[in-house]
Amino acid sequence: MPLAVRVLEFLRDLDVEVHLVVSQWARATLLLECGIRAKDLTRYAPQMHDASDQAATISSGSFHTDGARKKVLTTQSCPSPIRRAKPVESRISMLLRGTCGLALLALWTPMGLPQQTLAGGADLFAPSSTAGKAADAQRNLPITAFYGTEGAKITAEAGTLVRSEPALDFVLPPGVTATRILYHTRTADNRDVLASGVVLVPYGRPPKDGWPLLAWSHGTSGVARSCAPSLMKNLFYNWEGLYEYVMLGYAVVATDYAGLGTEGRHAYLDMLSNGTDVINSVPAAHAAVPNVSRKWLVVGHSQGGLSSLGVAQLEGGIKDPDFLGTVSLAGASDLEDGIRAVERAKLSPVNGLLAFWVYGAKTLYPGLDLKDVLTDQALALYNESVEDGCSAASGAFASLPTDQMLLPGWHDNKYIKQFLTRNQPGKEANIRSDVACGRRR
Repeated sequence: MPLAVRVLEFLRDLDVEVHLVVSQWARATLLLECGIRAKDLTRYAPQMHDASDQAATISSGSFHTDGARKKVLTTQSCPSPIRRAKPVESRISMLLRGTCGLALLALWTPMGLPQQTLAGGADLFAPSSTAGKAADAQRNLPITAFYGTEGAKITAEAGTLVRSEPALDFVLPPGVTATRILYHTRTADNRDVLASGVVLVPYGRPPKDGWPLLAWSHGTSGVARSCAPSLMKNLFYNWEGLYEYVMLGYAVVATDYAGLGTEGRHAYLDMLSNGTDVINSVPAAHAAVPNVSRKWLVVGHSQGGLSSLGVAQLEGGIKDPDFLGTVSLAGASDLEDGIRAVERAKLSPVNGLLAFWVYGAKTLYPGLDLKDVLTDQALALYNESVEDGCSAASGAFASLPTDQMLLPGWHDNKYIKQFLTRNQPGKEANIRSDVACGRRR
């Protein structure tokens, strides 16, 4: 229902003629979810029709459509007349069905307007390197000077915004605006480093205290510099998290993590490094985008699910009064168990996760000798392919049986032990000082 009301507001501001039909149960749901009555919707749709009026003008096949193509939406639960509207001069074609049919909205667009399809979520795994390269080429954007170090201070307080720019090259839901950001953060050994990301803002007028802010911590996209979600046309996760949140009225700041987009190595699956990047994206978002609430929470999935737990752990020491909490989705909360699960599953398309994890461990512990962890076959693929794209890198390891990826006894390596211990959420020894995040209060 909140999404339905937002769409009606959007159509009103576009000066689109809207005819609205609200069923009996939609009226009840609207009141429960939004606290408003159907009659209040006349501010967006002055032309409302009774759901039982089969003689309504919009039920007639002669209803004026200006010769435009119609998009028809039907649902058994809502036997209402079909709503028609005049065309708008844009690429927008929008359908919306609220619960039990708050409204049947069919927005006409002139025939032949090109439209881009928004994918349904992250799609990293590929059956081969060749197939992966094709997927990367379809979604990736070029790395521009925006992601470089020019104009950035050698060191600055973590969370300091370096630069921002409107991002016009993403495929976004109608009305959503995007701003790229580049900001200072910290590595595991407390070195200053840059991270990139994007801030998404909903359409419409912000609430009194600004758009509620959600920090998105993304799942595995690869370890190469080109694997930053802000360097992908669909922001990688698109409707699997990001777009739903912004369409529901949240401003979303989505870090790429240091080493993705920016120069340097990505600390893949290190919850404290990735969590630090998330925390420091918040003040950068405030500096780049107006009308954003000071209050914020973090939502993460997969790699980001572990990272969001890292945020919660770090915030236990920072004690930021504006931090509201963590939502961890499919988080890798026990890395060793997760790695062994991949080994047991023997699904070669996900072998890339093992290679990426070894890459992350090597980022934290340069002294790690890969020959002590990877087989000769896996090491050859690793050296050639791990930073050769995103899906391309994932696909490269699909040619190798899973039991030929890691050497027996890999878990006995001292650096691997340190990495696994460090990434056990809730362990007191893992908590770093506020200085590492640069968020003193």
